[in-house]
Amino acid sequence: MKRLRQLHVVTGMIFAPLLAITGITGVLILIFDRFWELLPVHSWFRWGGICIGLGLILLIITGAAIRIKGVIDSRKRKFPRGRF
Repeated sequence: MKRLRQLHVVTGMIFAPLLAITGITGVLILIFDRFWELLPVHSWFRWGGICIGLGLILLIITGAAIRIKGVIDSRKRKFPRGRF
C-alpha cells in the first residue's frame, strides 16, 4: 500500500501543474477574447490531452484503491471479527 500511495503522490505532483496550466489558460481563452494567443500553451502538444487523461485515470484508480483500503481497515477496527 505504501508504494501505491507513493505512486499516487508522485503522479499527482507531476500532473498538477499541467492541469493547472491547462485549466487557467482554458478559462482565460473562454472569458477574454484577447487571450487567444494562449491557445498553443493550452494545447501544449499533440498528445498532451492524452497524457493528462491517462494521468487522471491513474490518479482515480490509485485514489479509489487507497480509499477502499482505508474504509476496510476502519471497519475492521470498528467491528472486530465475529461482530460484523
